[in-house]
Amino acid sequence: MGSSFRIVLRSGPTPGKVFPLGKNEIFIGRDLSNDVVINDPEISRRHTRLFLQSGTYGVEDMGSTNGTSINGQRLTGPALLQPGDVLTLGEHVTLYYEALAAPENAAYPAGTPGSDSQAEPAYPVSYPPTYEVPQQRPSFSPLPPAQQPRPLLEQQQAGYPPPSYQPAQPPFAGQVPLAPDIEPAVRAKAPIWPFLIIGILLLIILLLIIDDFRLWCPLFGLCS
Repeated sequence: MGSSFRIVLRSGPTPGKVFPLGKNEIFIGRDLSNDVVINDPEISRRHTRLFLQSGTYGVEDMGSTNGTSINGQRLTGPALLQPGDVLTLGEHVTLYYEALAAPENAAYPAGTPGSDSQAEPAYPVSYPPTYEVPQQRPSFSPLPPAQQPRPLLEQQQAGYPPPSYQPAQPPFAGQVPLAPDIEPAVRAKAPIWPFLIIGILLLIILLLIIDDFRLWCPLFGLCS
């Protein structure tokens, strides 16, 4: 017998995980020996049993600690499932019961490619929602060809002048040195009046010495 039903984990440790139902008896629980293993602390080691009956599956709680519910109503005994029912195991683990295909005379749901008739299937067919995660691509803008740097050897072969390098300036030490071509001009513009005053003072001192020692006659022959 092919798999005509499945359960989809809506909430729990692995949301969206699909479990096809193809056996006459299927056990759900936390233990690895179960047909459907759900590793959640709310799930008992052997929690729920599904069994094939009257063309669909029935469900029965296996005496679990947190119980099993159908569409919000807790089970007190075996019950048959209908496509679209929601099984709740414990408080937060939910399973969605679905029919995959119609009986033998309708291999494909009506309106899908490959179907020979437009008749409605015996069971409603529902498909889990698909989620598409947008892919973020890195955005970058390459440099235009004119601005891309060329290797130094390629520039020299193409006839480009070699790059010029300027030595780094020494750190400022608080003094501004004079350029060699500026110092002579600055020195040439130094004032000369101090030298004139000194020369006049020396001349006066010399005249006082000559007068004090009466050297006018010996030196200049001014005495008669």
